[in-house]
Amino acid sequence: MNKVDICVGDRIRVRRCAMGLTQSQLGHAVGVSSQQIQKYETGTNRVSASRLWAIAEELDVDVAWLFGAFRRPGNSDGRPGPAVAPDPDLHELVELFQQLPMGQRRAVLDFVGAMVAVPSPTVRNAHSE
Repeated sequence: MNKVDICVGDRIRVRRCAMGLTQSQLGHAVGVSSQQIQKYETGTNRVSASRLWAIAEELDVDVAWLFGAFRRPGNSDGRPGPAVAPDPDLHELVELFQQLPMGQRRAVLDFVGAMVAVPSPTVRNAHSE
């Protein structure tokens, strides 16, 4: 299995679940079986370009979104920037963060900022000895 295929499949699964769709519903909408959707989501089978487009349309996302961490961030002049290495934890954090209501996002950012500002327990214990 290829890392990109796995990432794309994971993004399909995350978005499908966020929209409350079953594999059968998504498969029916794009003309494949639920088993085929399962194979796409696990990265077992690659998704053709035309099928990927149909899936993105059905999931109401840009095709590029399905590539997640493998996308190259754009520069201000439209040229692609350097490739970004995938980080599964960051991917999950972003997915969950995007599902929060706007009012809760600031609270999460403040919380994470506070966590970064406070030394870890092992650092505190080392200083107290």
